[in-house]
Amino acid sequence: MVIIGSGITGLVAAYYACKENKKVSLVTKNYYSNNEYSWKSNGGCSWKTHAFNVALGEDRVEDHIVDTMIGSDYLANEELVEVLCSEAPLIVDFLEEIGVNLDRNEDGTIQKKPFGGNGISRAVFVEDRLGYYIVKALNNQMNNLITTGQLTILEGLRVVEVETNIDEENKHLLTFINVSTNELLEIKTHTIIFADGGGASMYAPTASSEDKTCDGLNLAYEMGLDLIDMEFVQFHPTGLVSDNPIYNGSLFEESLRFSGAKLKNKNGERFMFSYNPLGECATRDKVSRGIYMEIMKGNGFENGSVELDLSDCYEEIIDSYPALKERLVQAGYDIEENRSIFIKPTAHFMMGGVKINSKCETNISGIYFAGESAGGVHGANRLGGNGLTEALVFGKIAGTEALNYTLSLISNTDMEEIMLSKRTVNYKINGLVKGDLYSDFKQLKEVMYKNVGPVRTKKGLEDSLAYLKSLKAHSYDLTSLPTKNSYQIYLDYKNLLFTSELIVTAALLRNESRGSHYREDYLDKLDVNKNYILKKEKNQVCTSVIDTPKLQLN
Repeated sequence: MVIIGSGITGLVAAYYACKENKKVSLVTKNYYSNNEYSWKSNGGCSWKTHAFNVALGEDRVEDHIVDTMIGSDYLANEELVEVLCSEAPLIVDFLEEIGVNLDRNEDGTIQKKPFGGNGISRAVFVEDRLGYYIVKALNNQMNNLITTGQLTILEGLRVVEVETNIDEENKHLLTFINVSTNELLEIKTHTIIFADGGGASMYAPTASSEDKTCDGLNLAYEMGLDLIDMEFVQFHPTGLVSDNPIYNGSLFEESLRFSGAKLKNKNGERFMFSYNPLGECATRDKVSRGIYMEIMKGNGFENGSVELDLSDCYEEIIDSYPALKERLVQAGYDIEENRSIFIKPTAHFMMGGVKINSKCETNISGIYFAGESAGGVHGANRLGGNGLTEALVFGKIAGTEALNYTLSLISNTDMEEIMLSKRTVNYKINGLVKGDLYSDFKQLKEVMYKNVGPVRTKKGLEDSLAYLKSLKAHSYDLTSLPTKNSYQIYLDYKNLLFTSELIVTAALLRNESRGSHYREDYLDKLDVNKNYILKKEKNQVCTSVIDTPKLQLN
């Protein structure tokens, strides 16, 4: 079995896939330090997440389901949502077993925070760095599995090709490229879990890390898998505006908007209530849209932002948000002296992805998707706190179901065949027009944010699609670029460029405003619920639609 991705989804999948003493290969672009129980670069996004939603105590799983379906604007797959919410309480037990102790009240009950769209406080946490503590605990588990020989970590490798069902045993052939040397490696296996994340990295600003480049999504398309809800991209309302490029677009914690953080325009006016009656406490899509529209009206500051006044939540930040406090300093803010920061919506999460069932299965046997690269769990908008819940719940399911599938096929012999490929990388990319890779990459991100961001129009989408297709015709001589990893940058760009095309294609199909997809030329929501599917057929993008029945929520 091969698992691709070393974020929380991949690590949880590896933990459960190694049951029954089966041998598993975890393949990652990252580098693992076995002695330090840690990754040498902080890739991915889930490790930075500070809370996840779970129905505990007076809260009910049924209420979590209802809130998630309403938050999705009724486009989430109901079966997947039921699995997400009903399995979440079991994850609390799992985390405590591996050494993650959630913050508790004096009476011993688990503390919970509010997030937008949740009818009750249900986000559990450890300080404001739960993701960090989860990864630390999982790394200890990975080290144990490495020691016993159950887990092999193949580091510094990026998947670039998948050939499915290549022999009578229905094995799949994976091709990887070494991210440092560009050498190619091939692995044959019966079972693959893609847990490499989606990543809204085709936007600027973005909260996604640079290693999230939609590799799995691009390969899913090439394999002929169904992609669902690709038009829905979530913008987090409060992305930091910073001169430090590492922290520009990084997140200010959502729960603090419920503790008194107030949005103000350049005139000092608190403006969100003119866009939504819940003001700063509305769901992410609504708050992001309100901020974006206020800036577009000319009421933002010169740096294209609005102000977030922290006066009423300053003490809480100092007492309970150590990671955020550090991040603000690194982004150039001194909130002790000036209790406000500049923010704007930042691209954060892709709701769309590979269509899966409740077992993380796709329509190709032995190929599983879980986490952000899978679609259907969140519909038109993801509730704050449900992202980490998804990573944990479906990471567990993918690992368990992939193990069961593998056990049904083979004995306890080694599963993988690993070999060096005879092929080599071509550093000259053919095209009709000579392009500038770095300039084209920068322009891609700017065009996507401007035309395919929180507010969209038919003209903006059509212009963007034409521009994206023109970029695909550019040629590049990567041998002439100044950096030795220019080919890796090209692969980032190529994957994000095509994923952008899929996002725009789906957005043009949806002639309504729903969830994170807001069309200025189609302001109303249609009276029918539809999910759009994109798929490769006859070497082109083909579209279809699923009519989703209206739900009767109690």
